[in-house]
Order: sequence, then structure tokens, then C-alpha cells
Amino acid sequence: MSRPLISGIILIACFSYSTAQMMSFDPRDGIDIAGLDAGYLPDIGGHSVTNYGANLNFMKPLSTWMIGFGVNYEYLQFDFDESDINTDLSTYEQIHSIRTNFFIRKPLKNNWSIMISVGPNLMSTLDDGIGSEDIIVNTLGAVSKRWGDFNKNTTLMIGVLYGSQLGRPTIIPTINLRRKVNEKLSFSIGIPMTGIDYRIDDKNRLSLSMRPQGVYANNPNPVLVENGEVLENTKLRFNGFNAELSYRRKLSKNISAVAAGGFVPAPILTIEDSANNELLDLNADAGAFFRIGLRFSVSPKMGFGN
Repeated sequence: MSRPLISGIILIACFSYSTAQMMSFDPRDGIDIAGLDAGYLPDIGGHSVTNYGANLNFMKPLSTWMIGFGVNYEYLQFDFDESDINTDLSTYEQIHSIRTNFFIRKPLKNNWSIMISVGPNLMSTLDDGIGSEDIIVNTLGAVSKRWGDFNKNTTLMIGVLYGSQLGRPTIIPTINLRRKVNEKLSFSIGIPMTGIDYRIDDKNRLSLSMRPQGVYANNPNPVLVENGEVLENTKLRFNGFNAELSYRRKLSKNISAVAAGGFVPAPILTIEDSANNELLDLNADAGAFFRIGLRFSVSPKMGFGN
């Protein structure tokens, strides 16, 4: 497997819609092609969130290009504290999220490369089928430069991202500096993700990260809001910056387990109309979260070539 290809996998993993363990790539873990997750956020101002997720990822070089596809399904169950709220929130309790990601990467001269990613994402209660209000198209355009070899290197990526990472769809400038210090330690500093990775041994790894996570889900049901108006296609906005410590344990050649815990310091939980105007602030507070998962991986040599 070539070093430029490995560098490309690292960059794509940083901005894909997969789970947090893909923030950095290490051949001792293999390349994650599938994952399962379950998480719980027990208290954010009286509200709680339970989520279950599954993802699939595929990458393949074609000549000097690399193409890939990823899909992530997430089911979120919200339990709202409605004691001080006049609006019926029952139709917002079950959210389905399907995030897709098609990407291409082209190496250039002197260890430069360019990457383009696009993916329609569906976020909705799905109570009335699938419509245009349920779809958000996430896009990323970026260039990168790598210095050093695989064992010790620095990679800089600069680009522009449009998506729902901050809840309401918006343009986000992206800049990420990743440094592999040695075989055990690497770190990444930037926007929108920052983190540090420590390899204890060939089977155990610790990661500390700060990254945004957002949901902007459509509710097609008619909702009576507090001013007495009945609206359709309202939005549930839920987002925050997750500070997370995760532990990964390799159970076998192709299976790893992940356990993580963290904190959301300033979450946003609101109901908005179809024009992105806030209708109701649910006054979410900071809270802790927990997550467990399984990762299914293959050898870096399988399907990638040299």
C-alpha cells in the first residue's frame, strides 16, 4: 500500500460522516469498512437522547485517483421535558438520519492533492414518506499537502465544507493540521475537528477529540406552535461540540470494540420553521454522554493494491 494512498485515507476519514474512531488511520487497526454504535445522552436540561447507528465505507484507487462511498444510518430517540412547554413535541421524538458520502481524491505533484466530496443526507421523522424538505446536501472541497514519510509526517488540509455539522446547514471553513509524531502518538489541530491519538500497543488505542455533531431533521406533521399558528415541515435542530475520550480494543484480526464517554458543553436544541427561523428554544443544558460500538475492518492490502 503506497504512502500517498494512506495519507489520502487519513484525510478522507477526518471529514467523512463515519464514527469518531476514523479520525486517524492506523494500519494496525486495519481499514474500517463497517461499524455499529449505541449511545446515550441522559440529561441536557431535562431532555435525553438515545441513538443507534450503523455505517459502511468503501474506498478504491483507480489509476492515480481514489474514489469512495460511505453511508451512515442513525436512529435518534428524544425524550423531551415538556413541563414548561405548551407545544406538543411528540412528533419530534423519533428521528431517522441517513448520511451518504461520495468522494474523489486526485494526487498532484510534490505531495499535494485535491479532494471533492458530496453526499445527500436525509434527516426526518419519515412520517409522510421522503420529500425535498428531508434532504440536505453536504459538500466538501479541499486541498492538502504532506511532508515526511509514513512513519513521521505532517499533513495540512484547507477547504470549505457545507453541511449540517452545526445543526442548521451552513458554510464552514475547514483547516486541519495533522502531525504523526511517532508510532504511538499523533495529533490533529483545526476546524472543525481537533484531537490526539495515543497507541498503547498493537491492540489498544486511546483518542481524545473535540468535534461538532449536528442534526437538522424535518417534521412534516402539522404542529400547533405557541402563537397559535399551525405549521408543517418544521425542523428539530440539535447540535453541539462533543468533547470525547474513546478507547479502542482490537478483539480479533477484523473486529474491534470501542467505548467512549464525553461532554457536550453548550448544546442547542430548538424547533425552527421551514425558513430556519426559531420557533421554540428547549433550553438544553450541558450534559455527559456515553457510547459503545463495534468496528469491522480489513487489512490495508485488501482491495487497495500497492
